[in-house]
Amino acid sequence: MSTMTLTIKTAVNGFTLEYRDPEIEAENKGDGPWVDPHKTIVCKTPADVSTVVAAILPTMTLDEEEDNSADEFKVAFKQAIKELA
Repeated sequence: MSTMTLTIKTAVNGFTLEYRDPEIEAENKGDGPWVDPHKTIVCKTPADVSTVVAAILPTMTLDEEEDNSADEFKVAFKQAIKELA
């Protein structure tokens, strides 16, 4: 899992919201069957979009492992540059 992204797109009859469900992603790490974590929700009005976004925002997470590995790469890269100099 990586940093959560919520995408809002316009549609002919309203809007679509696309995101990855963190609960399903967590379940996919177990031994059970894999389930597609990508969700699409259709909203007819901007008010509906606001309601759905307000409900999804608290579930959005940041994968600490991804950030740590990025930080580790930066540190290793800087150290390698120093060794080459």
